[in-house]
Amino acid sequence: MLLTTTLSPYPAEILVLLTPAGFEQSFWSLYRSKQWESRRACFDALQDEFERLYGFRKYSEYASFCNQISRRHKGKLVYKHKPTQG
Repeated sequence: MLLTTTLSPYPAEILVLLTPAGFEQSFWSLYRSKQWESRRACFDALQDEFERLYGFRKYSEYASFCNQISRRHKGKLVYKHKPTQG
């Protein structure tokens, strides 16, 4: 006999963070809200929210996130400058 439990499903806006494209989309939406002084601060806030929801970090660091964006867009200009480490 298979034991199942009923869990309340996560809302779509939370599930979207699980995919790289969804995380990026959420990042740009938050960044465009103009409440962040930098992309890095916006990334850190989103990463903290992801960790609170799922218990682990999506990216090891900001540079990893930027590299993933570059790979997804295959060399298209996404950032006008290289992200700073730290």
